[in-house]
Parts: sequence; structure tokens; C-alpha cells
Amino acid sequence: MDKQNNPYGVAPKATTHEQVTYAPVKNNSLAITSLILGLLSIFLSLITAIPGVITGHMALSKIKNAPMDYEGKGMAITGLILSYLFIILSLLFIFAIIYMVMEIPGFKESLSEGFNEGVQPGMQH
Repeated sequence: MDKQNNPYGVAPKATTHEQVTYAPVKNNSLAITSLILGLLSIFLSLITAIPGVITGHMALSKIKNAPMDYEGKGMAITGLILSYLFIILSLLFIFAIIYMVMEIPGFKESLSEGFNEGVQPGMQH
């Protein structure tokens, strides 16, 4: 190489192809836990759905803060979706049961009678 093409006057060094190794990326255990709890909430409802939401958000936070160290974003999101879905369905079911019980003929009257009987003695001093 001549000095006209190379202003530094030094021949470039031959490049070597070094093998770059990366630490293995591991699945986030909280993401796996969230997915399992979300699936179990099909049968166990709020008992596993609420912890599924908590672990799902924790997993997403860890994955966001260290994306080179953890995988499992899809599992965490799936666990969150399932958990939130079954929380909503469980609450709707609970409200439907309460509504149906309140619509039983005579139930409202018996509640108000029981309430009035409990309040009246306390008011007569």
C-alpha cells in the first residue's frame, strides 16, 4: 500500500474473526408462574388470578429492565390476559348471584324487616 492512499503511513492490520459468545438467555420464572396461575384461574378463579396479575407485572418489569438476561414476555402477557379475564368473569358471576338472590320474592322485605328489628330496640331509650 502506498502512502498516497493511506495518510497514516501504516498498513492496516489483518482483521480476525473472533467468535463472540453470549450468556444464555433464560426464561423469567415469574413469567412462567404468571402463565400457570392464569391457566389455573380457569378452575380456581380469584384464588390464582390475583397472584397471576401480580407475578405477570413483576415479570414484565424484570424483562423490561434486563432484556438481554430474560425472555418470557409473551408468557407474562398471556398470564396477565388470562388472569384479568377471569377476575372480570368472577366479579360478573358474583354480581349476578347477588342480583338473583336479591330478586327472590320476599327476600328484600325480610332483609328490611330484620334490619328494622335490629335498629328499633336501639332507638328506644
